[in-house]
Amino acid sequence: MILLVTTCDRGEECATALQKATSEQVHVIKSTRQPLVREEKEQFQGKITVVVMDEGLLDSEPVTAQEFLDSMETAVPVFINFAISSMERIVREARMALHRHQREQFQAMQAAESLLRGEVKDTVTGILLSSQLALETPDIPKTAQAKVQDIYELALALRQRLDPDAGRLRKGKKESVAAQI
Repeated sequence: MILLVTTCDRGEECATALQKATSEQVHVIKSTRQPLVREEKEQFQGKITVVVMDEGLLDSEPVTAQEFLDSMETAVPVFINFAISSMERIVREARMALHRHQREQFQAMQAAESLLRGEVKDTVTGILLSSQLALETPDIPKTAQAKVQDIYELALALRQRLDPDAGRLRKGKKESVAAQI
């Protein structure tokens, strides 16, 4: 969703153009002090990806505008002088902000996934080592050995899912070492 903040008379026209060009829902407010702003922010919380704000509001309400933008969480702000900007420029700037938001979201998801993958891989390595040591323990009852073997195989399968290339790399290393001998 795009939030359009402007006192300009072209606000509704701009909202229509933005909605048509981006296929995003566009909501227009006239001021960061508008009485319904808090209610609307709660209603739209997390849904607003871009805030297109008239530069004039930054000059006339600098503190309120900054507080308003700070409350928009991850929304990408775009500042436009509506008095001198063409509709095409406003649409272009909003599109670029949408793409920037999508890219930042994707990068954040990749970083979180990588972090989680690393932490889980460390735990799986610990399980593999512990289960290998348990399997090498002499006089381990057969039923316990079978259960530890199951744990070991499940951990191996999980490691393979976390890092599918790891098995091929190890196998490739073994083959290259065998070829050298």
